[in-house]
Amino acid sequence: MPSKGIKQHNWSENNMLEAVKAVQSKRMGYLLAAKTFSVPRATLFRYCQILKDDQNLRKQTRKKTNIIARIRAKAG
Repeated sequence: MPSKGIKQHNWSENNMLEAVKAVQSKRMGYLLAAKTFSVPRATLFRYCQILKDDQNLRKQTRKKTNIIARIRAKAG
């Protein structure tokens, strides 16, 4: 029987920062950056989309605001 718990992320925030920077600077696509930095592709895509749309940043990522804020500070 499958577990009913929520999966916790097991990727490094620093790896996510580097992956977002690589995608935003157009050095890599989403798939290559996700594989290179060992982060989930869907999460990487979502974070990059959130950074494009600053108005929805706080609504969509209440718990992950700390990570997004760090990404914005380093990428900007």
